[in-house]
Amino acid sequence: MLLESGLAIGGVAVTQPSDIVGDVKLLSALSMENVADAVLAAGLANRDEADRLVAALYESAHDPGTFVSVARAIQVWGRLTPPSSRATGLEIRSKTSRMMNWSGPFRGKESVRQPSSANSLLNIPRSGPR
Repeated sequence: MLLESGLAIGGVAVTQPSDIVGDVKLLSALSMENVADAVLAAGLANRDEADRLVAALYESAHDPGTFVSVARAIQVWGRLTPPSSRATGLEIRSKTSRMMNWSGPFRGKESVRQPSSANSLLNIPRSGPR
């Protein structure tokens, strides 16, 4: 899709924030708290159920024995190429497979980098031992 739009891919980063300490543990509670009104409006829960769920998620986030992992995030960046140099059709598939060096999902050595810590990518300070 990006190649078809004329983007020359400069790099790809894959991260899956996970930790036993830090702000990543608050993401589920904060997310539920922010969508609670939409959940209520859709009739998926009543106010008491939503409040109990938010409280349970915050309790879990503050439990030092709880490990949390959130969804994988993929970031792609690049530059827009002039229309005359844009790849189309088969050429895109060829460039994509060569660029990713597929040996399995998210294993391409040339274009996928795994940061040493998901928190470093999110600029979340870590506390405790590394």
